Amino acid sequence: MLLYMKHNPLSLIFLDIDGVLVTAKTKDPSRPDPEKVKIFNEIVRRTGAQVVLSSTWRYDKNWFQVMFDAGLRVDFIGVTEQFDALHRGVEIHTFLLEHNLFHDRLYPKSPKSSMHKYVIIDDDSDFMSFQLPHLFKTTWETGLTEEMAERIVGYLNSGMKADEVLELKAHEYLM
Repeated sequence: MLLYMKHNPLSLIFLDIDGVLVTAKTKDPSRPDPEKVKIFNEIVRRTGAQVVLSSTWRYDKNWFQVMFDAGLRVDFIGVTEQFDALHRGVEIHTFLLEHNLFHDRLYPKSPKSSMHKYVIIDDDSDFMSFQLPHLFKTTWETGLTEEMAERIVGYLNSGMKADEVLELKAHEYLM
C-alpha cells in the first residue's frame, strides 16, 4: 500500500523493526529502542530517503503512532503487502513493481524508473538473489549500528551501483 510519494524519489529504505530498531537489549519490545531510532533518523536525514515499512509491525493499526511516539521522524510512504507463505523479498519486489520503482542492472528486464537506489534493512535473509546487494543485514542481538548506518549512507549517497556493492559485501553473505 502506497500512502504517498514525493514526485521523484531518489532512494527508498525498506525497514524491518524487530532485529533493527528493537533488539534483544531493548527494554520495552513494544517500542523501538531510542538509540536505534536516533541512528535511523540520521540515515534518513543524511540521505533524504523515503521509508516503506516491511516489518510485521505493519499489521498493527497503530504502527505509525508507535513509531512517532518512539521518536521516528521519517517519510513513511507506505507498507508492503502481506502474501501468505511468501517471503519478504517477494513483498518488497511486488511493492517496487506495483509502483514502477524497480530497475536494477542485476535484473536487466526490469522497467526503467526514476528511483535511484533502495536498501533493505532487515535481520532476516528471505530475499531474492538480486535483492542481496541491497540488503544491509542486522542481527537480533545488535540491531542497527552506527557502523552499518555509515555504510547505508555511503551507498545511498554514492554513485555505486548495486552490483558493485555486492562485490564489496560478498564477505557478509559467506557468514
